[in-house]
Amino acid sequence: MLVNPNCADPNNLAKYLVAMPQDYDPKRATSRIRGDAVLRLAAPEGMKIAWFSAGATFRTHQAENAKNTNNRIAYAVGRPQQFKEIYRASVPAWVNHWRYNWDADVVLDQPAKQVYVKYTADPALNTMRACLHLLADRPMDNAVRVVHGYRIGGKLHRKEIDLAAPAAYAIRCDDEPENVFIEIGVPSRLAK
Repeated sequence: MLVNPNCADPNNLAKYLVAMPQDYDPKRATSRIRGDAVLRLAAPEGMKIAWFSAGATFRTHQAENAKNTNNRIAYAVGRPQQFKEIYRASVPAWVNHWRYNWDADVVLDQPAKQVYVKYTADPALNTMRACLHLLADRPMDNAVRVVHGYRIGGKLHRKEIDLAAPAAYAIRCDDEPENVFIEIGVPSRLAK
């Protein structure tokens, strides 16, 4: 599940953050956010986050000032506190471009409903993004219903077969069948 706040739109950005950054200006095209911004990542109902990637487009100092770049990314599980750092800038002196991108992957010790990503933008941040890799809260049921449609002598027949797990099935026919369709689904009564 992709999470892409629009940092150029304060209304959109506010939907994703715990609080709006103190130093934010969407019109500062190369330095929209300065300081901290905490992104809330929530799994959809019935799911949990197993791992995620978090990234940003950061502004950087250049040449001999590159060493002063202090952009960072950290995360916390469940509540926006006790963040663990996953990225700290180390910009070489040969950098001669105003921005760079950085993304980091985090595999959680245990799947979680919510994760928070704290971006520290020093000198600045212009975009942020995340990709959540989700697991269902409960194991998926392997049961399926197969509806096999076939024609014998011009007459359409339908055979419904409930399977508890992947398996082969056979349909006995009095004459040579012509296969017409196969439907595979999970009916509500078979779902856990």
